[in-house]
Amino acid sequence: MWGNSLIEKVPILRQLYRGIRQIVDSFSAPDKAGFLQVVLVDFPHKGMKALGFVTTEMTDKNGQRTFSVLIPHAPNPLSGFLEIVKEEDLTFTQITVDEAVKMVISAGKVIPGEVPTKI
Repeated sequence: MWGNSLIEKVPILRQLYRGIRQIVDSFSAPDKAGFLQVVLVDFPHKGMKALGFVTTEMTDKNGQRTFSVLIPHAPNPLSGFLEIVKEEDLTFTQITVDEAVKMVISAGKVIPGEVPTKI
């Protein structure tokens, strides 16, 4: 596509375009899931739970599993806060990504029958 080659020639636009392109591709590729799982995380402080979407799983240099978790803003589930959270600080749920997205978009008006968790 001639538009891509034009953008690739402009230094500042090239970097910006590549970053945005990588993000869009990661969420739209049919063989990759955008959000891996729905979790509950203490946010904005301990004792308050927020719905979060796991985007990646990592292992730190000590071998401890950590997760990138997007805590969405209502009603837009693609914006919010990105946190790196230790596995023991997450509550893994059985809420589907579709159900969670509906919860966020509806600002909590549409929720599953219960919020089941597996501990």
